[in-house]
Amino acid sequence: MSGVISRAGGHRARLELRGPERLVGAVPGSVTETASRPSIWRRPRSAARGGRPKLRFAKQLKAGQLTATNTGRTLKVTLRDASDQPAVQLKGAKSGLISGKYILDNLHLHWNDPAGGRGSEHKMNGAFEQAEAHFVFFNQNLSLPTLGLDGDLPQLSQLGSSITRQVDLRPLRKVLRTALKSFYSYKGSLTTPPCSPVVTWIVHDQPVSVEATFLQDLRSSLSADLAGAETIQNNWRELQPLNGREVVRYTRGRTSRANKPWARCSRE
Repeated sequence: MSGVISRAGGHRARLELRGPERLVGAVPGSVTETASRPSIWRRPRSAARGGRPKLRFAKQLKAGQLTATNTGRTLKVTLRDASDQPAVQLKGAKSGLISGKYILDNLHLHWNDPAGGRGSEHKMNGAFEQAEAHFVFFNQNLSLPTLGLDGDLPQLSQLGSSITRQVDLRPLRKVLRTALKSFYSYKGSLTTPPCSPVVTWIVHDQPVSVEATFLQDLRSSLSADLAGAETIQNNWRELQPLNGREVVRYTRGRTSRANKPWARCSRE
């Protein structure tokens, strides 16, 4: 699930719910005609009802557990409730692109450099944002609030370092519920190696907010290598051709299909 993290302190980003993923048959290094990311243009069209996934939140989110790790490519965050259960579950609709039940595995981020250019992986209505958050859901059968991390990023400067905190995860409810009110969905791939074509993307179509200082810390605090010579910046993948894939838009219980020119794609 993916989306835009937007304007607190004048900064915008994209919040996206990426999921569900299927890891069976993933081929290292594979990039096929279902590769992410298209450039999406919003146009209203007639729509039919149905196909919207539903969210289920754990009961003990107030005393939730957050573990953040510097992977060398991104900041990866896993979220559990007080009873060590997944913080969020996603249930697909039989008539939609997503079917079955999925659990939230992690939240990770993509961002820009201090110059303030492109940071998001998706391009919405002709514009990139400064960052993008991915909520990754896995099929249960197979296996963006800052949530208090604001002052902890320097502790994650070394590649492979991690921290665990007790945090209130209830703000996730509003973020994810809002994202599922209006979004685009399409079949795509992982945006990091092995780039396998095993993902159904859910892309929220509106910006949300993130603290400007949090984005600044992301750009300056996390080392991309063991020597600490470089920090993680511009950790996004280039746009990919649509190659005939269908982009479906969901708005308030209605569904429409966005084909060219409503869903454009480029290698910008």
